[in-house]
Amino acid sequence: MIRNSLFVVFLSTGLAGACATNPEPPGVWREVELTAPSDRVLWQLSHLSLSKMDFPRGAVNDPASGTIQTGWRTRLHPFQGEGYRERAEIQIRPVESGSWMVRTRVGKQINEALLNPLDPSRAEWKWTRDDRNTAAILLMHIRSLLEPELRFQEAVDPLDEIMKRAEGTP
Repeated sequence: MIRNSLFVVFLSTGLAGACATNPEPPGVWREVELTAPSDRVLWQLSHLSLSKMDFPRGAVNDPASGTIQTGWRTRLHPFQGEGYRERAEIQIRPVESGSWMVRTRVGKQINEALLNPLDPSRAEWKWTRDDRNTAAILLMHIRSLLEPELRFQEAVDPLDEIMKRAEGTP
C-alpha cells in the first residue's frame, strides 16, 4: 500500500515537471524619439513596417494605449533547437507636441521538439532571449519611413581647424 502511494506521488511530480514551460523573460526594448505629423501617421507606418517584415497581425492593436502586438512569425527547421518563432511589440508614447517615443521588442521562442520539428502542431516552444537585432531593424524601418533622407553633418576638415587656430580665428 505504501509502495503504491509512493509510486503515485513520484509519478505525479515527474509529470508535473514535464508539463512545465519556462516563463517569458523580461523584455529587452529598443527605443527612439521620433517626430511625426500625427500619432495616426506613426501608427500606420508602424503597421506598414510590421507588414514589410512579415509579422502577422495579432490580437493587440490598441491605438488608445499605443500598443501593437503581432502574431507569431514562425520559421521551422528540420533540426531540434534551430526552428524558432518571433512576436513583435511596439509601444508609442507621446513625449511632447509632435514628438513620440517609439519602443520595439521582439520576443523569441525556439522549438525543442526532437520528433517532427517541422510540424507546428507538435512543436515544443521554449522562451529564449529577445531578438534585439530584429527589434532594432523594425525601429529603423519605422524611422526610415518618416525620414527617408539621411541627414549628415558637414565634416570638419582638421587642416582648416589647425589653420584657424594658428591664425587666432575662432
